Amino acid sequence: PDVQQFLVLALGRCGDRSQWPYLERLMVLDPDPGVQVNALRALGQVVGPGFDTLALAMTAIHPLGYAAWDLLKDRSPLSGRSYLDPIGPGMAEGVRIGLLGLVMRHGDEELADSVRLLLRSLTAPGYSPYHRSAAMLALTNSTEPGYHVELLSIMQSDAPAVVRQAAFQGLVGITKAIMELSRYASVGDQYRQLGNVVRSAIYTKDAGLISAAAEELLKEDPAAIRIMLPKGMENEARATLQPIRDLEALLLLDQVIAKRDGLPTPAHRAPPFNHPIDPIKLHALPQGQRYRIPTAKGTIIIASDVDDCPGSSLAFDSLVTAGYYNGKAFHRMVPNFVVQGGCPRGDGYGGMPWTLRTEIGRKPFTAGSVGLASAGRDTESCQFFITHSATPHLDGRYTRFGEVVEGMDVVWHLEVGDVMEKVERVE
Repeated sequence: PDVQQFLVLALGRCGDRSQWPYLERLMVLDPDPGVQVNALRALGQVVGPGFDTLALAMTAIHPLGYAAWDLLKDRSPLSGRSYLDPIGPGMAEGVRIGLLGLVMRHGDEELADSVRLLLRSLTAPGYSPYHRSAAMLALTNSTEPGYHVELLSIMQSDAPAVVRQAAFQGLVGITKAIMELSRYASVGDQYRQLGNVVRSAIYTKDAGLISAAAEELLKEDPAAIRIMLPKGMENEARATLQPIRDLEALLLLDQVIAKRDGLPTPAHRAPPFNHPIDPIKLHALPQGQRYRIPTAKGTIIIASDVDDCPGSSLAFDSLVTAGYYNGKAFHRMVPNFVVQGGCPRGDGYGGMPWTLRTEIGRKPFTAGSVGLASAGRDTESCQFFITHSATPHLDGRYTRFGEVVEGMDVVWHLEVGDVMEKVERVE
């Protein structure tokens, strides 16, 4: 199946339009979700699938729906009402909210106003933080007076981290839209507007928002960075960050400063190893120790590879025993790549006040491999991911400490915001 998935994707690279009917059949009929997703992506390279094809794919719960959404959102716009047609009860909530955003953006005034009200209702605190965040991002192009002030207030509040991240991204989107319309303002004045948003994120002293601001700065050229992050301001950001827990933010700031100042990108410096392995607990942990992860979509059982990755396996077991993962969400899902969870913040920017050594075992990343998220060598912590399919570009770079032994069909159906009800040992 892994080879078939790569071959299907390669058909798209060939640019052979005669493969169009074959790829459409695979997308609809193949029993392997990975083949379906890659067939859709190959279609995007060969012909640019029509709206009807994408609408059909978006009704799927598993990542095929999200893959179709990725292709649709960057295409030339259709009439606003066209985006309402695929919406139905079987659609993933994230895809549905995204389509409503396109309706609002491209629909007539009456339709846009009604959809705006619906999306605004989904941003209320009573909804899942992840659905609230998706609705806030769908409202990025809202022309509602004062909406940017509301987003700024949310970003500076004690709302869940993922909601504050959405508020920041929404502010960035609104500001960039204004910049595109500001034909009579100088480039410097335009970037000063964006700089105000970036600095507002830094002033929150929140590690996740500082990381997001740094990632936004890295998209710009050095001259723009100098306008948005004057020399010395990085010291204010650094002063609020802890050296291990907020390591990713510190590494991103180093990259921003180097780009701003015309210096080479700094080489990654692995932090000192600071999470000792308890030999007694390690000897008591059997190879292939199993863990049960019940979710609303079903139960997943994974087994750890203690022989190849002893430190990582023991750290995971310790977190499980402490109940750390209970109630944690999957905050990231990339179709036919990974689903990732275990972040203490819930937005992907959180970690522990300790790091683990990277442990490269002998087994490759295939479908159902369980690995540790990383910001570079020896920076692993509590976040883990499960692969949808073979990912050879991770081999030799990431710690693969286990694999799914039951419930791979559940993994395929996980979406952003799905919760691990608990993670427990299978005795």
